[in-house]
Amino acid sequence: MGGDYVPLWDALPTRRLMITHPLGGCTIGPDRTQGAVDEYGRVYDPSGARPTDTHEGLFVVDGSAIPGALAVNPTLTITAQALKAVGHALGPPAAAPAATTPTSTGG
Repeated sequence: MGGDYVPLWDALPTRRLMITHPLGGCTIGPDRTQGAVDEYGRVYDPSGARPTDTHEGLFVVDGSAIPGALAVNPTLTITAQALKAVGHALGPPAAAPAATTPTSTGG
């Protein structure tokens, strides 16, 4: 776009600023031939036996997994993707303990 880097303290208040949200670069794909991470942010392992093998415990949960610029602030999209990844990593929630009714000890 023909811009030049100008430190913030030199730009204000005399210039109009454009700030980007760097997104993308870590594509989501069905396997390592089409992406860097799966739909849950797990990073594909290029040395794995199958194209869907991932590195154990390694996740990408930031804006780099969003495919590109959005028409709106990406904060909620990034948050939703991170919550999906964390929810999948932790597994289904544990069942709540059964409710008990208090018993009278008589008296």
